[in-house]
Amino acid sequence: MKAAVELVPGRAPSEALAEELITHVRHQLAGYKAPRSIDFEQQLPRAPTGKLMKRLLRDRYWQGTGRAI
Repeated sequence: MKAAVELVPGRAPSEALAEELITHVRHQLAGYKAPRSIDFEQQLPRAPTGKLMKRLLRDRYWQGTGRAI
């Protein structure tokens, strides 16, 4: 499983931050629900209302696989 994270201004993406986030999630959720890796995004796709457009985000990862979820 992979997570996409939009950082707040002033935070820089790093491997240490990714491990910190994964560790935090593992303490909050079951181990199989925790992401194995994290992609840091400058800006996640959002609708004008501010709602996250998950389909556009997923399409980036399924592109070229010949199938979609």
